[in-house]
Amino acid sequence: MEQIRDDSGQHTAEKIGLMTEYLYGIAKEAYNRKEQEIGSGQMRLVEKSIMLQTIDLTWMNHLDEVDYLREGIGLRGYGQRDPLIEYKREAFHMFSEMLENIRTTVINTIFKIRIMAAPEPNQPARQNLTFSGANEEVEQFGAAKQETGDKQAAPSQPIINKDKVGRNDPCPCSSGKKYKKCCGK
Repeated sequence: MEQIRDDSGQHTAEKIGLMTEYLYGIAKEAYNRKEQEIGSGQMRLVEKSIMLQTIDLTWMNHLDEVDYLREGIGLRGYGQRDPLIEYKREAFHMFSEMLENIRTTVINTIFKIRIMAAPEPNQPARQNLTFSGANEEVEQFGAAKQETGDKQAAPSQPIINKDKVGRNDPCPCSSGKKYKKCCGK
């Protein structure tokens, strides 16, 4: 990198191109080592899951940010700027940042990921656990069985107070109005 930087026979654009190619080669070598370490098939699965997870998380954050932008964009009108133009410009800038964030997050995560070794087969197998529901004799959810002899008691009926007049019922004074408009005021 220092040799490329200090070379006086090349223009700045050529130096940048050579540095980019050099760094790209180093990254490609590191990626190939990671792929050999993990395995080609596993690497595709890892890439796929990292990509989907990153896109999902970043997209949700982007939607929140766009919502905040939409709420505050009206204030730009006080500054003698068209809010629609400002919204489009800011939203495009935020979308571009989101795409760049996806790229960098995926690349950083792929290079930092480590696959843990599988457990040794000499370890004892887990015991099979079985679960069963509660017994019929046990109260379940706080409701006890009410048995009288061989018959069960009828389920309790709701208590209805027939003396109370509802708000929307006809008034008992037989005016023809609803209770809430007549005697219930």
